[in-house]
Amino acid sequence: MNSFMKKLVFYLLAVWAISAAYKAIATNHRSPSIRFEEDPGVIEKILDKLDPSSGPRLKAKSAVLVDLESGIILSGKNEDKTRSIASLTKLVTAMVFLKTSPDLLEIATVTPEDRHNAGRTRLYSGQKLTLFDLFHLMLISSDNVAARVIARSTGFTNDEFVEKMNELAAEHNLSKTRFTEPSGLDDGNVSTASEFAVIFREALKDGLISEVISKRFHTYKALNNDKQYVAYNTNRFLYVREEVFGGKTGYIKDSGYCLALGVESGGRKLAAVILGAPSNGYRYRDAARLLAFANK
Repeated sequence: MNSFMKKLVFYLLAVWAISAAYKAIATNHRSPSIRFEEDPGVIEKILDKLDPSSGPRLKAKSAVLVDLESGIILSGKNEDKTRSIASLTKLVTAMVFLKTSPDLLEIATVTPEDRHNAGRTRLYSGQKLTLFDLFHLMLISSDNVAARVIARSTGFTNDEFVEKMNELAAEHNLSKTRFTEPSGLDDGNVSTASEFAVIFREALKDGLISEVISKRFHTYKALNNDKQYVAYNTNRFLYVREEVFGGKTGYIKDSGYCLALGVESGGRKLAAVILGAPSNGYRYRDAARLLAFANK
């Protein structure tokens, strides 16, 4: 290593050390707050400046940014790599459900089978809710039990409903997209960032889906008690960025942190799809970096 390179490496390490020390001190002296993005750090910022042509440096395994009007991919990383998509699956569940022209005022009852191995949920066995409220819980708070009840309400068996989900993917020539169940809990629900961008684009065309995923919260009541509940949207960007008009989160261990996000930026409507981010904060940070890169 020549003298110039040694000096450059020493300088970068020194800047990183000073930045890390300052960040630690600042963190200890500020009041607790929710973090929606993780700072890319001094080294990454320097590398972005040195080589901006390579696109934004992302921590997610796969990602894509798409112009919603034209469908053109503006930026991506491993966008054709097949990965588990976790609860992003619920957008397809919603699309298949609405194709059956359901009565959203119909009342459904949660069963023990709906709750079995469903993970964290706001619903309990015997609870009665309208399909309208269950639809909101499925998409806003990503409730797995709600997704199961919604699928069951169609009258299809689980296998038949999953077949409809896969038929929807086939209709859009999504050869790498496959579904095994309606909630997203199974790692066999897979797609690619680019193919799921197509799904997200189609989902946004439905007025009810686009309305529900734009809500910060939904207030509802079970029909067999008088208690009122509030379900909050798991999409953190809805609370802090006005240009965001909707989205869906997803996470299981095998998928990492996933996100589909709709944003109005520079007079355009864009969709960012993040698959396999290493943390909750990084999925939002990566989406923000994709959007910032598109606006350069």
